Amino acid sequence: MTLRLRIPVIHGPFLLKAGFVACLLLLLGTESRCADKGEISRAEYAKNTEKIVELLEDKDFRVREAAAQALGRMRDPRAVDPLVNALGDPMDGVRDAAAVALKNLNEPLGERIYECLKGSKKAWGELARINDPRAIAPLLKALGARDGNVRANAAWTLRKLGDPRAVEPLINALGDRSPIVRGAAASAIRLQPDAPETVALRATVRARPGATPTRRTASPMSRPRAGHGWMRTFFATMATAARA
Repeated sequence: MTLRLRIPVIHGPFLLKAGFVACLLLLLGTESRCADKGEISRAEYAKNTEKIVELLEDKDFRVREAAAQALGRMRDPRAVDPLVNALGDPMDGVRDAAAVALKNLNEPLGERIYECLKGSKKAWGELARINDPRAIAPLLKALGARDGNVRANAAWTLRKLGDPRAVEPLINALGDRSPIVRGAAASAIRLQPDAPETVALRATVRARPGATPTRRTASPMSRPRAGHGWMRTFFATMATAARA
């Protein structure tokens, strides 16, 4: 018996319509971004810092980056704390723009946090020494960065600071898809002074993505590894035969 697969044919008019819709969506998105950047320019000209600060939370990272750049040019001290928070943005470009803006505002905390997220041990020590509570929020936010190295460095920095507000976000980071991030989060939790005993126990292992770490009740050699279904079935059958 011969199986025949019928592959649908996509006709020219359909392709034209699909292409038109795609171009239309692209143009609408571009128009929206241009409108937002125009709004930033008008707010910058009017020295409306509050409006530009609002755009630091825009869903489009390009708008957030442009807003950070505008605040750096305006050099309004009221923008310091929002820019410090923007150092934890998931996108590299926004963090870079926020760091430059804070440098223009002569705020040294911005450079320390930025360098910590780059993995600078010197910056870790300096941030721990000054113990500025404003550093916690962007570091917690950076646990959700797209770059795994940034997430890991955020966890390592929180390990140095030992702030109790970091415990719950670090527990969530135990389910990160990156083993480096999971290891950094586990190490950070173990050193948190206010972490309850159960939390410290969960931090002694590297959680699998989406899973909750638990204590082993037996030696790893006493049972088959997870994922080997046929081995579990084999050992269960042998145990049943032995009892019989």
